[in-house]
Amino acid sequence: MSGAKFDAALSLALVRPHEGNVVVSVRLRELLTPDEVKAFQQMGFADADTRRRVLFACLPPDALKAVAQHDKVVQLSLVQKMAPNIK
Repeated sequence: MSGAKFDAALSLALVRPHEGNVVVSVRLRELLTPDEVKAFQQMGFADADTRRRVLFACLPPDALKAVAQHDKVVQLSLVQKMAPNIK
């Protein structure tokens, strides 16, 4: 799998053994056309629309390569929980 558009956390998560889907965010170069919105929704990005440049989805690891090959995709990132603010 070509990981040129994957951030470090996603690349690391994909080389480690895991089960199930991966929650990712996708940053787009520009807004999607209505036809591209339909294509991204079919790939699993239910929140895709013509006004968003960051999309989220829970996808199987083998589907990430197809997402990364889209021309408007700049980066795929692993969605991670934020650490609590420790005082």
